Amino acid sequence: SLSLIAQTTGGALQGKITDEKGEPVPGAVVRISGPTLQGTQGTGSDMNGEYYFPFLPPGRDYSIKVEAPGYATAIRNGVEIPLGTTIKLNFQLSTGGAEMVVTGAAPIIDTRKVETGANLSDTMITSIPLDRSSRGLAFLAPGAVTSGLANQPSFAGASGPENSYIVNGVEIASSADGRNMSNLNFDFIEAYEVKTGGMDAEFGGLMGGAINSITKSGGNEFHGGLFAYYWDDSLGAKERKLDNPTEVDYIKANKIYDIGGYLGGYILKDKLWFFAAYDWNKDEAEYTAEGTDANVTLGGAPSYSWARGTGYKISNKDPQYAWKLTYNFNENHRFVISFFGNQLTTDDVRNLNNPSSIASKYDVKRKNYGANIQWNATWTPKFFTEVNVGTRRSWFDSRPKSEIAANNWGYYYRYGSGTYAGYQVIPTGTNTYDSATRAINLDSWLPSLGGRTYEIEKDFNDQLRLKGTNLFNWAGKHELSYGLQYFDISYTDNFNYTGSGITETSQYDPFYGLTSMGGAVIRWHRAGDLNGNGLADDYLFRAQMFMTSQNKETSQKYYAYWMQDNWQLTDYFMLKLGVRLDQIHMKGGKNLELVPNVVGTDPDGYPLYGTGHYADAPTRKVKINDEWAPRIGFTWDVFHNGKSKLYGFYGWYYERIPQDLAIRALTTEFFHFAYYMDPALTQTYDYSWTNGLETTQIVGGPNGEKLKGSYNKESILGLQYELKPDLNVGARLVYRSIGRVIEDISYDGAVTYIVTNPDKWTDMWVPDALGRPGYWWRFPKPVRIYKALELTLDKRFSNNWQMGGSYVLSRLHGNYEGLFSNDNGQLDPNITSKYDIPTLLVNGYGLLPNDRTHVLKLYGSYSFPFGLDLSGNFQLQSGTPISKLGADDAYGMNEGFCAPRGTAGRTPTTWTFDFGARYHFKLWKSDLGFRVDVLNLFNCQKTTSVDQTYNTESTEDVQTYPYFGVETAHQRARRVRFAIQWTF
Repeated sequence: SLSLIAQTTGGALQGKITDEKGEPVPGAVVRISGPTLQGTQGTGSDMNGEYYFPFLPPGRDYSIKVEAPGYATAIRNGVEIPLGTTIKLNFQLSTGGAEMVVTGAAPIIDTRKVETGANLSDTMITSIPLDRSSRGLAFLAPGAVTSGLANQPSFAGASGPENSYIVNGVEIASSADGRNMSNLNFDFIEAYEVKTGGMDAEFGGLMGGAINSITKSGGNEFHGGLFAYYWDDSLGAKERKLDNPTEVDYIKANKIYDIGGYLGGYILKDKLWFFAAYDWNKDEAEYTAEGTDANVTLGGAPSYSWARGTGYKISNKDPQYAWKLTYNFNENHRFVISFFGNQLTTDDVRNLNNPSSIASKYDVKRKNYGANIQWNATWTPKFFTEVNVGTRRSWFDSRPKSEIAANNWGYYYRYGSGTYAGYQVIPTGTNTYDSATRAINLDSWLPSLGGRTYEIEKDFNDQLRLKGTNLFNWAGKHELSYGLQYFDISYTDNFNYTGSGITETSQYDPFYGLTSMGGAVIRWHRAGDLNGNGLADDYLFRAQMFMTSQNKETSQKYYAYWMQDNWQLTDYFMLKLGVRLDQIHMKGGKNLELVPNVVGTDPDGYPLYGTGHYADAPTRKVKINDEWAPRIGFTWDVFHNGKSKLYGFYGWYYERIPQDLAIRALTTEFFHFAYYMDPALTQTYDYSWTNGLETTQIVGGPNGEKLKGSYNKESILGLQYELKPDLNVGARLVYRSIGRVIEDISYDGAVTYIVTNPDKWTDMWVPDALGRPGYWWRFPKPVRIYKALELTLDKRFSNNWQMGGSYVLSRLHGNYEGLFSNDNGQLDPNITSKYDIPTLLVNGYGLLPNDRTHVLKLYGSYSFPFGLDLSGNFQLQSGTPISKLGADDAYGMNEGFCAPRGTAGRTPTTWTFDFGARYHFKLWKSDLGFRVDVLNLFNCQKTTSVDQTYNTESTEDVQTYPYFGVETAHQRARRVRFAIQWTF
C-alpha cells in the first residue's frame, strides 16, 4: 500500500501484474496518464510483478497501460484516484493477441486503509445543494454534528476547536483557539477529505477530526468558468421570531451576492500549468432590536432596550482568491506552488440603544492567506520523498468607527432586593450606607465603560513538513514512512480601550455575572485573606477599574516526529504499526507584577495602599517533550477479492495547545481594581486581580510534577464491502475517551490558579471559594466518552447518479466538554472555568452538550440526458441534552449545576431537506447552466437550543429564572438561491 504517500495532497495507485496462470510478470512497463497529471508517468513491475505510482493528483479519468514482451497490451480507462486514497488495480495479461481494453470500474475500497470519514470529489461538491463555504462540507461526514461553536464541526464527541484544517498541505486553523477562520468556496476545490478517526501517525495535533482539501490545478486544455449566485430571504419563507420574550434582536431579511470566476490551463504543455480564481461576495442582514433582559426590572416592570423596534443592518464582504502553479521538472520530480486567502470586512453594530449612530458602529477586518511550496520526488521505484514549506498569515482588526459615547445597553440598569449566592443585594431607595444591610443609594448612578474597545491580532504560523517512504521486503512487504513536522508560531493580541493607555471607568460589577458593560449593583466580594488576619475578607466590589494596554506577544515551537510501517503479511492481511512524538515549547508574553505601595494604616491597623507600580517578572513557559502516541491497526480482505475489508484501530491523539493559554495564563493580564472599605468610598484596598489568571504562578502539578499533554484514545472495529461497482457500504464501532487534559485550577478557593493536569489533584481536598469552614471538595477526574455505531453508504458517480449517506447511533457522556464550553459559551482552550474550583463540577457528570443519539444523512444527485440535474441533501438529528444551570458563589450565573448534567430533557429532533435543480446546455464549446437551490424546502423551523439558566442565585434545585427551557435559537427558514454558471 502507498496509503501514506497519498495522504495530504494526492492519491496513489498500486497493483500486481500476473499471467494467465496467476504467476507474477516482472519487468512489465506500466504507464499512467490523465487530465490532472502532467505528461505520462511510467514504472516497471518488480520481481513480484508489483508496480507503484505515488503522488497522483486526484482525478476521475486516468488511463493505465501495461506492456510486457510476449503478452498482449492491457489498457484500463476511466480510473478514479480520490484524495488520500490508494487504489489497487491488478492486471492479468494474456499471451499474444491484439491490444486488450479492460472494462469495468476499478475497486473503490482501499483495502489497506483504516481511516474513517468521507471523501468528496468536486463532482459531488458542486452537485448537491449546500452553503457556498468549504467549512460546511465537513458536516456531510458520518458523525459530524454542530458543536455549538459557529461553523466548527464536532467529530466523535470532540469540541469544535479540536480539529485540524489543511489546505494544499498548510494547516490553516487559528493558532489562538483552533477555529477554522478561512472559508474558500468550493468552486476553487478539486477534492475534499474529512478524516474522523483511524488516522496514521502522520496526522496529529488534534483530538477531533482532520479536514483536508486541495485547490484545483491547470491542465493541458484551457478550462474555466464564471458564476453568479443570489440569495434573498424575501423569496423564501418568513423567519419566525423566537418564542422568547428576552430576545434581543431578530433577523428580518438577508441578501447574499456571490460573483466570481476561475481559469486553468498551461504555460507549457505537460510542463508548467496554472490555475487562478477569484470570488467576490457580500452578505447583508437586516435586524430589528427587540426584547428585554430577563434578569432586569425597572420599577417592577421588564426593562426593554431603549431602541426597541429599531432596524439596523450588518454587512459582510469576504472576497476570496486562489492560484496555483504546477511544474513538472521530469516524471520523477514535481513542484507545486499555491496561494489562497480571503479578506473579510464587516460593518458591525455593537450598541442597540442607538444603532444608527456613528458611535454604535464598528469596523471589523480579518485577512487570511496561506502559501505552500511542495516538492514530490521519486528517487527510485522503492524510495519517495515529499517536502512542504508553507505559511499561514492572519490579521484581525476590530475597532469603532468613532470614539464617541460609551457602550451602554439601556436594560443593564438594575435595582431590586433579595439575596444572591451569599451576597446581599442593594435595596432600592436606600440613601445612606447601612453596615447591617450593606446598602448604598444608587438612584442617580449611570454606568459607563469609558472608551470603546478595540482588538488587533497577528497570527503567523510558518510550517515545514518532511516525509520519506521506503518499500522493502522482509517477512512480507513493508511500506515504511517517516517524517518531521515543524510549526513556528507567533501570535500577538492587542486588546484595549480607545483613548489613553490606562482607562478609568466608573463601573460596578454586574450582579448576574454579565459582561462588564453595566449593571448598577454594588456588592460585597469575599476575596480570601488579603490582609493577613487569617480570615476571608469582604470588600465592596467594585467602584473603580484601571486597565493598561493588553499588547501580548506570544510564541510556540511545535515539533512532531512520526514513523508508520504498513506491513503486508499476506496479499490480504496488513498490519499497521505507527508512533508519533509531539513536542510543544510555548512562551508567554511580557510579564509584570504589581509592587504595592503602603501609604498608611486604617483604624484597625490594616495597611492602606496607594497606587503601586509594575515591575518585570519572569517569562512563563510550557514545555512538553514526551507526547508519545501509538497508532496500531490492521486490515483484512476477507473474501480475497479486493471488495471486502475488515479493519481495526487503536491509537492516541495529542492536542496541539492553542495560544490562548499563552495569552491568558502565561502573560500578565493588566487589570487593577479598587475595593472600597467605608461608606464614603474613600478608603481602598488595592489588589491586582484578573479573573484568577493574574495570580497564576505555577505551571505543572502538585509536588512539582511536570505538565503533560492532553490526549484522547480511540478504538475502531469496522467492516466495508463493495456491493456492486462504484457502490460500497460499511459498518463500524467507535469508542473514544479522554486520557488526560490540561486545565487551570485553583487549590485554595479561587485565589491562586495553576495550569496543570486535573487528574493529578483528584485525591486532594480544597476549600470552596468563600472559605467557609467545613466546605471542602475534591476535583473529579476529567471524563469524556463517545460510543457509536456508524453505518455508511458511498455511491460514486456512474450511470448518471451518485449518493452518499450515513446513520450514526451514539452516546456522549462525561464531565468535560473540551476546549469549548457550551454551558457558558466560553472559548478559552485549556483554561475554561469548569475545572477552576471543584464546586463547579458538582452534578457535572452526565450527557454532554454535543450528544445526539441519532444522526441520519443522505445526499446525492441524478443527471438526466437532456441537461437537467436534480440533487438533494437530507439530514435528521436528535436534539441535545438540557441541563439545569445554576449560579456559583464566586463565578456567577451558568457556572454550576442544579441537577445532574443533561437530565432536564432534550431539544426536539430536527430534520431538513435541501433541494437543487440545474438545467444546462451546450453553447458553442462551453456549457451554460441555470440553477436554483431551495434550502430547508419544507420550512422546518424547530427549536435547536433553549435557555438552560435555571437558578440565578445558587445551585439549589429550585427554579428562580422564569425563562428556563425557552428557545434561544431555531432552524433557519426556507431560503432560495439562484445561480448562473458558465464553464468551458
